[in-house]
Order: sequence, then structure tokens, then C-alpha cells
Amino acid sequence: MLGKTISLGRILGIPVRVDWSWFVIFVFLSWTMASNIFPMLMPNYPATVYWIMGPCSALLLFLSVLLHELGHSIVAMRTGTGVHGITLFIFGGVAEMSNEPPSGVAELVMALAGPATSVAIACGSFGLGWALGRFAESRGAEAALRPFGAVLYYLAQANGMLAIFNLLPGFPLDGGRVFRAMLWYRYGDLRRATSIASRVGKLLGALLIACGVLMVILGQMSGIMFILIGLFLRNAASSSYQHVLLMSSLKGIPVNSVARRSVIAIPPDMTLQTAVDECILRHYPDALIVSDAGKALGLLTPARIGKVPRDRWTSTWAVHAADSTGMQSPARPDEDAYDALMRMSRMNAAELPIIDAAGRFFGIVTRADLMNMHRVRGELER
Repeated sequence: MLGKTISLGRILGIPVRVDWSWFVIFVFLSWTMASNIFPMLMPNYPATVYWIMGPCSALLLFLSVLLHELGHSIVAMRTGTGVHGITLFIFGGVAEMSNEPPSGVAELVMALAGPATSVAIACGSFGLGWALGRFAESRGAEAALRPFGAVLYYLAQANGMLAIFNLLPGFPLDGGRVFRAMLWYRYGDLRRATSIASRVGKLLGALLIACGVLMVILGQMSGIMFILIGLFLRNAASSSYQHVLLMSSLKGIPVNSVARRSVIAIPPDMTLQTAVDECILRHYPDALIVSDAGKALGLLTPARIGKVPRDRWTSTWAVHAADSTGMQSPARPDEDAYDALMRMSRMNAAELPIIDAAGRFFGIVTRADLMNMHRVRGELER
């Protein structure tokens, strides 16, 4: 769903990032408000005023989206749900949770926190705009202060629409999460609740696409945005359900039970050619672990060696070709397979070493093995 991101820092310990697509919608919103909306609402002002109001309004809108997602995140952390970060992108923002809420009630509160934040911002912006208008009238400064009031009223309207849209019952929108929470509470089954909620979410996405197509046929190009949002919602609903299936099939399984133990330790200054000749082609291990004085430095798989040009095997040391990504955060033998897979995804690592608290090496776990386990367990359940 998201591509390359830019880090903006942390808020309350939560990483905040911006996806490249955010810049597209920021420019579009700034241009639309500066060239169309504000000139229509406030004629006869200099163009410079409109081009200051446009970007400022777009930034305030995305600040509101950030606060909306922070509302979700703060409640999530208080219910024991981990938050990996908040990412702003073309369709708004998303708070990335490390696991599902512990109960339907917890999800209900977490889902409503975002729209409640948007409603509070809408009310606050409207109140400030109204107060500013009364102050301008009393001082005879309507013309000078009207642009500030217009931005505040726009912010109030945008946040009201943001709250309403998010409360639509299409999972994984906030309203869809409220719907899932009610189903979860009724049936006591997260998987069943997610299945029903995701189907409703895909149906809502299809309706948005149909409305968008009709608008385009009637000559309203804004229908393209409805089509894009509908496609996004359908994809998000499907992927969210698949994520729950993945969690249900891997949660509770110790990662050590799926470990690859055919691993050979080699010194860091061994060349790739020697590693291939003396280790891989003789014993056919799943991986080589590069270690120095008992400390694991990186993993070296046949696939990774194959990425190095063959004419450089005799001059490349194992430590330089090994993948050290997972060494900073190895899996524990008793760790859930699901948690290990999620960490591999965040680190963009294909495998993790399995090391206990005493530093003993148990083997490796690969993303491919975990996904294959998920596939097999799913086929057996069907």
C-alpha cells in the first residue's frame, strides 16, 4: 500500500512518516484551494493571499489527519496494542498497529478515538472562526482578518467531513472497525467478525467506484478520486482480512519449531569461494552464519552468495557479503512465529537468526518458511 517514506521524527514516542504520495495530494489541494475555492469564497483579494491560504490550509488539514491518527494510537497503546508508527499518504493517514486489539470493546474505543478527535478539531476551528469574526466586526477589521476566518471555517468543514467519511461502515475505516468490534463482541470470534466486516468494506468500495464512474460519465472529473478511494478501500479490506488469517495461523507457534538448523558457522575472513567449496557444496546447509569469537555477525545464504559476481568470490570476505540486518534484533526460540514474521517485514529481512538470552545460536527462520506454514495450515483448515 505504501512506498518509500520520509521520517518526520517522533510524537509521544510514535514514529511519524510521510509517504511520497502525500506530496502529490498536498500540491493538488494547495492548487485547488488557491485557484478555485478561496477566490470563489473571497473575491477581490490579491492572488498572493490565495496562494498563502492554499498551502496553509493543506498543511492544517494534514495536521488534523495526524491528530486523528494520534487519537487512535494513544488509545491503542493504553489497551496494550503496539503502534509502529503513523504514515501520512495520498488518502490521509494510517496508524500501523503491531497486533490486533485484545477485545472487541478495546477496538470499539480505539476506532471511535479518531473520529472523536476530528469532531473536536472541527468544533474548535468553527468556534475560533466565529470568535475571530466577532472580534473583526468590533474592530472594523473584517477585510484584514477574513482570510484567517476562511481557513478556520474550511478546517472545520474538512474535519467534519473526515469524521463522517471515516464512520462509514466499510472495514478498515473507523466505522468498519466499530462494526467489526460489535460483531466480535457478539460472536467472540475475531476471524469471523473480520470476514464479515471486510466483505462489507469491499462492497462499500465497489459502490464508491460505481459512483465515481457515473460522475466521470456525467463530466465530473472529481469522480476519479471516488474511484481511487474505492479501489484503495477494497484492497485494504481484503489485505486486512488476510492479515488476520495470517495472525491466527502463526500466533502461538514458537519460532524454534520451524527453525532451519542446518547452519554452519564460518569465520568472517573466509572468502566466498572457500565457503562455497568447503561448506555449501560439501554439506548443503540452509545458511552459513558468520561469527567471530562466538558473536554472530551476519547470515550468508546460497541465494545471497549468488548475488555476488562469480569473479569476485575469491576476493570477497564472508563478512562483507553476509546480511547483518537480523543480527540487531534476532528471534528468540520461544517467540511467536507471527511476531518474528512481522519484524522481518518491518526490517525488510528475508530471514532471522534464532538466538536465546545466553547467546546460543539455534538456527534461522525464513520469511518463506513462515508463509509456507501459513499456506499449509490454511489449506488444512479449509
